[in-house]
Amino acid sequence: MFIAAGCDVFSGDLFGSSSIKGVFKSEDGGKTFKPYNLVSGKKANLNSLAVTDLVFDPSNQEIIYISSTSGIYKSTDKASTWTMILSNISVRDIDVSGSFQALVFACGVSAGNGKIIKTSDGGATWIDLYTEPNKSNPVIGVAVSKVNEKNVYAVLNSGEFIRSTDSGATWTNLHKFDDAPVKLITEKFGGVYVLTAKKGLFYSSNSGSSWSALTSNLTTDFIQSLGNNNLSASAFYDFTLDFRQNNVIYLVTDIGLLRSVNNGSNWSLIKLPYKTATLRIGSVAISPFDSNKIFVGVGYILMSTVNGGISWETKELATQAAVKQVVIDPGNQYAIYIGLTDRK
Repeated sequence: MFIAAGCDVFSGDLFGSSSIKGVFKSEDGGKTFKPYNLVSGKKANLNSLAVTDLVFDPSNQEIIYISSTSGIYKSTDKASTWTMILSNISVRDIDVSGSFQALVFACGVSAGNGKIIKTSDGGATWIDLYTEPNKSNPVIGVAVSKVNEKNVYAVLNSGEFIRSTDSGATWTNLHKFDDAPVKLITEKFGGVYVLTAKKGLFYSSNSGSSWSALTSNLTTDFIQSLGNNNLSASAFYDFTLDFRQNNVIYLVTDIGLLRSVNNGSNWSLIKLPYKTATLRIGSVAISPFDSNKIFVGVGYILMSTVNGGISWETKELATQAAVKQVVIDPGNQYAIYIGLTDRK
């Protein structure tokens, strides 16, 4: 059994370092940001923490979880202070139940084995749900169904997609992608999306029993590339769904930011004010309040648009770390959180 942790905190100058990681927060809609990395009750902070995921608890929007290669931290005051609730596991992904308060699933690797774990009490205690028998095969993503929360899904670095129908007690291997997964998301109608590094995005409408490729049409014949007809994507880094509009997907690739309004049947390229050959997009997020508000992380720069990508503003963060994730507070459209990680 995994247990809560109260040590292994990170320290460093709060404002003096040019490589501060951890969490940055804006309370004015993205005009200004500052680190929110204070560890509760300790003269320490999270400035050296490379964040892998940042998730709000849907049942209590004061609570945020962040994962890292050294464990999981929790805030009960919207990032003002943090407490370490799990150590001795490199965590890649977290998902929080939308119906059952304090139920959190996490995945990653521990002692060389891929792991899936959960807590039913907000991190006070943890239960080991799944251990991958093969070494060096981390569990990359975990997600709870938004229709039936007994269904939990996970993807392994080797490409396996596994499913539990009993909240993680038992698991079944349903599919193997011919590529390494990057990210796993569930949507409100019960569908499941998996992004892989080279093969792109896949969708299942039946809980992972069968899959459709959504990016096989990213070729010269299909992509609308704003006048350039020689683009085709060959590497995929991130994606997100617009939960206000059905079938709208944003996809981060080696040719830039793409959007589909018909669940991958066609894609269009969104022009950004930078050269793809020089900088690479790391993350994309859509405001849950306004579909026209899009946020894109490029290195330590946050780009934002309020008109669906017609025009963009850029904000350089006071760090040389890279934007890993952008999350808008589900209860406050002006509060924006950024999880930072190491530059690649």
